[in-house]
Amino acid sequence: MPCKVCASHHLEPAPLPEEVVANFRLDWCRDCGFVSLVGAPPSLHGRSDDAAGNPRSPTRRLLSRIRYLGLHRWLERLTLGHNTGRRILDAGAGLGDLSLDLGRRGWDVWACDAAEDAARACGPLLGERFVAAPFEEADLPDASFDVVMLNFSLEHMEEPRCVAQKISGLLRPGGVVAIRVPNIDAALSGRRGAAFQLQLPHHRSFYGPKSLRRLLEDAGLRILEITTPLTLLEGVSTACDLAPALDPDRWIHRPAAPLNLLRGATLAALATVALPGAWSRCRDGEGVILYAGARKMVER
Repeated sequence: MPCKVCASHHLEPAPLPEEVVANFRLDWCRDCGFVSLVGAPPSLHGRSDDAAGNPRSPTRRLLSRIRYLGLHRWLERLTLGHNTGRRILDAGAGLGDLSLDLGRRGWDVWACDAAEDAARACGPLLGERFVAAPFEEADLPDASFDVVMLNFSLEHMEEPRCVAQKISGLLRPGGVVAIRVPNIDAALSGRRGAAFQLQLPHHRSFYGPKSLRRLLEDAGLRILEITTPLTLLEGVSTACDLAPALDPDRWIHRPAAPLNLLRGATLAALATVALPGAWSRCRDGEGVILYAGARKMVER
């Protein structure tokens, strides 16, 4: 099969360590750099079976505000000066932490997610503004959103071009798509944190700056920026390699407890220590997190 982003037939096994890939097949496109998981059974999400907890709890709210502070600043910068409205779609909302935090900041939040635990969590938060379906199949009104946010959800979707066309159709003219995904180029460069980037088989599609740019431009969107900025997550991936018990995916969605705050504080301290020297690799596009913003142009 050709590359799902650029349709190239120049595919070969992804140059990743065998212990990271395990028994999975990952195809790497030599032309655009896109990596695709092939032949694995579908998986809606990577949360553990005991993932639970109330997004409205004080501990979860505090952790969410810390966790999403940089994202909110980035989002406001992307939309600044473009008369962008405040209706936002949280595509792949998970357990609703980001949706709830966006609502606190004045956004008119809609969301979609196919996972059953997402429906249980987001339904009471958003009511009819939550659609229990995969993003590609969600019944949402065309040209009705000022912002479409894919916050660590694009990597779970298997048909990139279908996703990009859906994004373009949902955006109002002048609207913005804001995407955060793990940067596969960080793993391909041999960086620590390859497991954090891959999370097989829950992640299905893997992007670097080149492949994500190609995907968005082919959908008719104008790139505003594609960067791998220096953030605390640069240190988090290394800290989680050194101390797997601190990995937020293992505890952040569980019922709130004082131990979670201790884990969070310990992770933040170790991540801060791991940050020195990260600026140059982020500048060169090898940071662990890829940020992409693009705009739907206004027709003249």
